[in-house]
Amino acid sequence: METNMRRIAIVGAGGLAQEIWDLINYINLEKQQFEIIGFYDDAFSERTKIIGETDCLGPVSLLFEIKEELSIVFGIANRKVVLSILKKFGEKKNFSYPNLVHPKSDLGFNFKMGHGNVITSQCQITVNVKLGNFNFFNTNCCVGHNVEMGDFNCFMPRVQISGDVIIGNLNEFNMNSSIVQGKKVGDQNQILANTLLTKSIKNQRKYFGIPAKRIDL
Repeated sequence: METNMRRIAIVGAGGLAQEIWDLINYINLEKQQFEIIGFYDDAFSERTKIIGETDCLGPVSLLFEIKEELSIVFGIANRKVVLSILKKFGEKKNFSYPNLVHPKSDLGFNFKMGHGNVITSQCQITVNVKLGNFNFFNTNCCVGHNVEMGDFNCFMPRVQISGDVIIGNLNEFNMNSSIVQGKKVGDQNQILANTLLTKSIKNQRKYFGIPAKRIDL
């Protein structure tokens, strides 16, 4: 094993966390970068086999006992839960949060992002796109030109974001949802599956349908 590999822990141990495990292994096929030490999930009180040769080592609280440098990735779709855990990690200066990008995804010219973002397989991100921190893109998402977004957004499979869209924080785009060009999305919105946003929306709202209609939270 290469000595310059970074040790990484996956927070969560469900299906999405296992997809993150697979993503890290794909990254390592191109260049050995990460040594996965295990999953951490509050659903497990003791060491449990999860996938391949990788175990869940126990609850998230065990991470606080680690003093060495450690990379963390979140295998949890609910970004509010991620934010809550991250706040607890705030004083852990030995933790870092790398961006993970699947080798089979394409990133365009002048693409920029902060830290803690995860981009899974077959995503297409075009030119002049800027991401904040801890955004998650599941498979086959597409982000058009000149899109800007904040932090802790979740995009499930086959989400389509058109060009010149501005997205805030903690939004949830479910599978096959999309938004037309030049619109703005505020914070903490839920865009349900197969929904087409044709207008800008504000904060803490839920939308469904083609075209999208607001429904009660």
